[in-house]
Amino acid sequence: MDYLDAIRKYVAAVIEANEGLGEDVARRARAKEAEGFRIVDGGQAGPHVEGLAPWELTDWRTGEVVATGLGLESFQEMFEKERWWHVDSLNYGPVLPASDPGGLPPGLARALASWAAADPVEAEMWLGATAPPD
Repeated sequence: MDYLDAIRKYVAAVIEANEGLGEDVARRARAKEAEGFRIVDGGQAGPHVEGLAPWELTDWRTGEVVATGLGLESFQEMFEKERWWHVDSLNYGPVLPASDPGGLPPGLARALASWAAADPVEAEMWLGATAPPD
């Protein structure tokens, strides 16, 4: 197998392994909500002003702004005060396929996994564009 075939095979395996990730995040969110947490999204919302970064948090399900502030300390205080759970902590990153990356260097395999998981549509288009002729 040449490297292009190995890359194609690995990218396809990453896409397949990550297809259920959205459902996994939603399942984890429902579990945290059942424990009484509100799932929020967001974070830094602009450049630092006098050493403090503005932040904004939204309700993950509705997009409603639930809090804004300046600086990491106030951000952390809100999480301690409220029963919030950040959606990023429910997403454990790209799911790597169980299969061997086919001799690809580990760094390349990680980069391919990150790319294919972040933009599976583009990755599938690339697979179609590089498919060997029938």
